[in-house]
Amino acid sequence: MATRLKTVDYAVPMLLTLADNTLTAMTTITAYIPEFSGTVTIRKAIVEVNFNQRSVATTVTQNFTTREVDVSVGGATATKYINSNLYTGSGETTSVFYAADATAHFSSNWTSGTNKTIALSVLVDGSTDATAAATWCNVSATIYITYEYDDTQTTQIKTVYIPLNAPTTTLPISKSTVHDTIPALDTYCPEASKTYRNISVVFQGNVGVATATDATMSMQIDTYTALTTTSEERGGASNFWNRYVWAHQYYNAGGASAGIGMTTNATHSFYMWNSTANYNHPQVFMMVTYEFDASASNNMIVSLVLPMEVDSPMGNNSSANNQRATRDLWIEEPATITMQRAAYYVYWDQISNISQLWMRTGAASYVQYTDAATTLGGSNGAMFRNDSFSLARGRQTANFDIYTTEAQTGDLGWNVSGFWILNYTAGKPSQGYGAANHTVKWNLNATFDGAANVIHDIAATAPIIPETNYFITALGTNYQYISNTTGQPIGVAVMFRDDSDTQWVTAYRDISHTDPETGLRRCWSQIRSNFRRFPGDLDPNRGIDITTARKWRCVLGNACNSFDYLDLYISYHSITFTVGGTISGSAGGTVDIDLHRTVQKEEVLSTTRVGNGTYSFTWYDNTENVYSDAREDGTHLGRSDSGLAT
Repeated sequence: MATRLKTVDYAVPMLLTLADNTLTAMTTITAYIPEFSGTVTIRKAIVEVNFNQRSVATTVTQNFTTREVDVSVGGATATKYINSNLYTGSGETTSVFYAADATAHFSSNWTSGTNKTIALSVLVDGSTDATAAATWCNVSATIYITYEYDDTQTTQIKTVYIPLNAPTTTLPISKSTVHDTIPALDTYCPEASKTYRNISVVFQGNVGVATATDATMSMQIDTYTALTTTSEERGGASNFWNRYVWAHQYYNAGGASAGIGMTTNATHSFYMWNSTANYNHPQVFMMVTYEFDASASNNMIVSLVLPMEVDSPMGNNSSANNQRATRDLWIEEPATITMQRAAYYVYWDQISNISQLWMRTGAASYVQYTDAATTLGGSNGAMFRNDSFSLARGRQTANFDIYTTEAQTGDLGWNVSGFWILNYTAGKPSQGYGAANHTVKWNLNATFDGAANVIHDIAATAPIIPETNYFITALGTNYQYISNTTGQPIGVAVMFRDDSDTQWVTAYRDISHTDPETGLRRCWSQIRSNFRRFPGDLDPNRGIDITTARKWRCVLGNACNSFDYLDLYISYHSITFTVGGTISGSAGGTVDIDLHRTVQKEEVLSTTRVGNGTYSFTWYDNTENVYSDAREDGTHLGRSDSGLAT
């Protein structure tokens, strides 16, 4: 038995209308943690909510006081998560995001049983706006649960993120274009005996309004029932970051499958359209949460979310002057590694239209993106889908290139960052499915903790990795901030304290060039180079441990107040190999033995023994040669041959 850690996601069906200052129930769903047939400890349960302004006769620029989400697990008395600190609009329409850390409620009310109902109720009070009556719509909610479990349980569950294609210009105004083909999930996800518990589509992007006409958004799979939103306010012709989550297959409060009933043994056409051709180059992906038989020996799909920032500003003039970002990934699962779907989801700030924008990933050809966003209330963003990476076991590198051919006096594109969704199939590790690469989300700060501030300090907290042996393949932050009133966030920083608590270390830092409009902005960073990759890591530049409690800080420049949200994304595996040998010729003293990677000439681990005899290291890769050296004193020295761990 090994205790392992995972994150699963559940989407709640969208609430299409929400009266002002009225607590309203969303659809109750049933969530599943089948590992509760053994021992489970819930470590994080985060509820994320976003909503929009409904069409009204008079354009309304809303302020908010109370934002509330009530959470009930298993029919328990709901816990109320309330923030009544004033959110002041900047004069533009916006979409509002807020979140609650419901870990205590989940931990108290889900201590046994492989499934529980989850009931959410939401409230927004926009009554401080005197222009017209406040009214809301299209409330989306997702829940992610991070928990420890006993990996000997036969039935287990996982969430897979599947990129879907999106246009590089605006959406059509009617159902016309097939934007992508949803794969046959039974084949795409090769694990045995699957039961699908929650399937959703996440759509997000900058509205990029070219007209002040109010609008609806629609998504459809084949000819199944479409989701069409309630008409939203567009009278201000505002460009703001927006998000819809369509839970199109889920289990309802009675435990019965609900939603559109999409089949999983065939492919399906996916459509999107907007009634007024809004949304330039949006981002789209699926979240599929399903149970499977962990005792089988089928292949598996590995689905990772990998943060990666891009040095600002974007490249300019031509592809010869592009800006490139790269990140490493270690693949250690057995058998043939086969690339599935992959995409990079990029965010940036701008203060005017960047009409000549080019992107690519890997060695793909550059693609031009047509942008019409002008006055930005939040991030702008796009995605680049490329499934043609060639993956194999061992160290892999993913790269993203971006540039603009706008005039030098135009908008250069700042505060650039994003995340990868990368999927591949592989064999089942000998240590079990739970040992494979996987991404864990660990919230450091939700938005229900006070007023908007320029500096947001987060009390010391320690993420948990329960395995004794693990290798971090990716580590990063996801910082989401909603600027308040007319502050202009021209500088962004995420920091953490070092182990001695004597200085702040940078996790993410960039400048920005954006409008003084309220809205949601997102920054992603990779911070693996700051932290130990595995227990006992000897790299002096990675001298601190992610599992040590430390304080975090989020800061916006230009005295811009914001409501903040901060997650860690930890991708790691627990697949281990052994490097061993025998010490001979010792004088009987203490022998210091060090393990080195041959090509990099990097010392990675150390151990000792007294006198002659065997030694061994637990190592996390068998694709690159390693060697050991030993020293007892100035005359008793030795080195092994280079070879692969076994």
